[in-house]
Amino acid sequence: RGRLCNAPNGSCTEPPLVAPSNLRGCMMGRAAIDDPCLFHDVDRFFYGESTNPCNNRRDVMEKYCQYLEKTYPRRCCDSDERTTYEYPPPDVVIERDYCGICAEIYCPDAVLIEESIVSVDKEKKAKASAKESKPKIASRIIARSLKPVQGIFQGVPNSREFRRACDELGRRDSSCRNCGPGFILRKAMQKVPCCILDQPFDL
Repeated sequence: RGRLCNAPNGSCTEPPLVAPSNLRGCMMGRAAIDDPCLFHDVDRFFYGESTNPCNNRRDVMEKYCQYLEKTYPRRCCDSDERTTYEYPPPDVVIERDYCGICAEIYCPDAVLIEESIVSVDKEKKAKASAKESKPKIASRIIARSLKPVQGIFQGVPNSREFRRACDELGRRDSSCRNCGPGFILRKAMQKVPCCILDQPFDL
């Protein structure tokens, strides 16, 4: 048997080896935030799927980035003055594909071309310009979006840089806020070695 409700407060820390036939659902408490990877096998174990949709942390984060980019789109490329402070966000007209900050993620080819003909100062100027512009995505949207993945590297060595990057980009560096939570998460992922991002959950 797995360990069931063995914590002082009655919390279950592991599922039984065989899910009960009458199981219809379960409540996820703090563990979902503290260590979301505990639930990597839910689709197969509880719902009888042949496989799980994600095999490693990169798969999870990529899908979550796509979700964030759709739910809270970038606001760096429109002229609308309204602020994204809840869901659904304002329906705005996107005027260009990327700005000087998010180009490295959403159009890396353009960055390479520009770097070959423009001085290295360009990114610094873009950040300075962004800091002067009005933040159009509320800080609470960024914080709410990043919270579910703060513990995704729980117990994994050499992964503190991820949480530090989320904190730095999400709270302290307002220059990239308008590029959206999806962009911020993709930037934070760059701080994590590929061997950790691609490590299978079952190892």
